[in-house]
Amino acid sequence: MKTLAENTVGAPELNARGVALHQQRDLVGARLHYAAAIEADPDCASALANLCALMLDLELFDAAVVAASRAVRIKPDSMSYAENLGNALWRSDRYEEAIAELRRSVTMTDTFGARHNLGLCYIALSRFDEGIAELKRAAHLIKHSRTPVPDRCRIDVRADLSFALLGSGRLEEGFTANEDRWDRLAPHPVQRCGLPAWDGKNPAGKTIIVHHEQGFGDTLQFCRYLPMLRDAGAYVVFAGPSDLMGVIEASGLADQVLDHDKMMPRADYRCALMSLPHFFGTKLGTIPPSGYLRAPFGKIKVERRPGTKVAVGMVWATNRIELGAQKRCVGLPNLLRLAEAPGVELFSLQFGAGRADINRYGAESLVTDLGARFTSFSDTADAIAQLDAVVSVDTSVLHLAAGMGKPTLCAFPFSNCWRWMGRGKARSPWYDSARLFWQDKPGNWTPVVDGIAKEVATLCR
Repeated sequence: MKTLAENTVGAPELNARGVALHQQRDLVGARLHYAAAIEADPDCASALANLCALMLDLELFDAAVVAASRAVRIKPDSMSYAENLGNALWRSDRYEEAIAELRRSVTMTDTFGARHNLGLCYIALSRFDEGIAELKRAAHLIKHSRTPVPDRCRIDVRADLSFALLGSGRLEEGFTANEDRWDRLAPHPVQRCGLPAWDGKNPAGKTIIVHHEQGFGDTLQFCRYLPMLRDAGAYVVFAGPSDLMGVIEASGLADQVLDHDKMMPRADYRCALMSLPHFFGTKLGTIPPSGYLRAPFGKIKVERRPGTKVAVGMVWATNRIELGAQKRCVGLPNLLRLAEAPGVELFSLQFGAGRADINRYGAESLVTDLGARFTSFSDTADAIAQLDAVVSVDTSVLHLAAGMGKPTLCAFPFSNCWRWMGRGKARSPWYDSARLFWQDKPGNWTPVVDGIAKEVATLCR
């Protein structure tokens, strides 16, 4: 049987068929046709560029960089190929190289896509002023484009600009810009119940349903604003997922706490939780203090071995499977060395698939698996309250522990979410009890674990 490349069809037609299959999301078929086109003509730059785009879809970033680099070598004066390579380098965490290639592309043709990704590269390096300038330039190019621009591009640039403002510490501007987020988010059920949205005006005497949005971590971080609304005279009903109900209720943050899948009571207004920082004009100096969460003490009992001086809870992985999330995972083997300090006992707060790592790495006698007993965040909070410290990657348990005021040692990748306000910072204005430990280069967890190990050893003294 002949291979695709051995057929009489030339590289241009094979490449065109690959594009058609790619657009139909037949990634296997597209990959075969791009490869056949390149085999038929190794200098088919368009097939190499398309293969790069496919490899990015598959999160095979090293292969994407190689394909894009070959296309650029063949046609060095192509703006689109230079931009393609810049994008692949950015997705590979090679930020300085990406900036150089994207800057080269915009000298040929200034595009909003290249400016957008330039902005994201600068933000990954915590060069926020440069990143914000590039994102504003991208927004300008979109606004004045002579050809139609997909709404998704406009929405993504606005969203990333709001995150950049927040990450730079310009919270008031950032939260104002973030009010556009419902252009990209699915509406919450409470938003469809017929109530008008609260507009920030005097809430005294009004009943306001504040609803959960986005992730568990977002709600655990921003539920600190609920008492501010109540102190302003509102009767505050919080509607959120059942997994969080026990913690929110035990913390006394709202007058009434309801499962958001149930029937809502009568009220005057509704409000998305992450709009409260905007309505209260949050600045760095006005963030409500941490220590606002409480554990609803219940069924979890943490039993320490005799001689334990410091009981440390751990979360080493997120529950998300995409590569971007996996880059945030420090991994259990890296954290096992914490048990080398005399008097340290390790307890797993890990939930989901990550729990299997305890058996996978033979750590049953080194780590007590508390997560096996958790059914909600109430159980997790109950366990955290009985521990001396928590080590966590950037996940909801981090926000729970730090929101409770527990010493929380945060294991962060080279580049992380806006809320931590830039790589290298050791403290967070959001959580007084948190210490932040960062990779010095993408993928290198050694300085992170070294720093955390020293901190844990200090707790033993």
